[in-house]
Amino acid sequence: MHKDFYDLTIKLNSINKMFHGYISNALNKNGIQDIKATGALIIKNIGKYEPTIDKVTTYGYSVGANISYNIKDLINKGYLTKSIHPVDTRCACLSLTERGKRVLDIVDCAILSQDNSLNNAGISGNDIMSANSFINKLEEFFASR
Repeated sequence: MHKDFYDLTIKLNSINKMFHGYISNALNKNGIQDIKATGALIIKNIGKYEPTIDKVTTYGYSVGANISYNIKDLINKGYLTKSIHPVDTRCACLSLTERGKRVLDIVDCAILSQDNSLNNAGISGNDIMSANSFINKLEEFFASR
């Protein structure tokens, strides 16, 4: 089991890298070269919501250690805006600009295209749900340690 578990972690990392490459290609095809896949996926996770910066940095909106840097970079490049929370003035909220909404559309289209490709390759929605269920169990296991 030791080797199988280790192989699984390597494969998950590899899938993550390939997915980032796929998103990077989609951005490049649409003329967006000033942000990386990580930034685009932060934009995807923010979506149409207006989460606080704290929520984005704390609750898994991004994989990686540089979430604060990435948020600042996305704000500076005009993909996100920061505003004071309407109720708690100690907090700042993030929202997508028009440029951010364009990236969101690109990422959504890329993921939809990937969904179709997965179906054509014989990987069903049930397969994905089962894999997610298993990965959630692993995540809970490590979070509890």
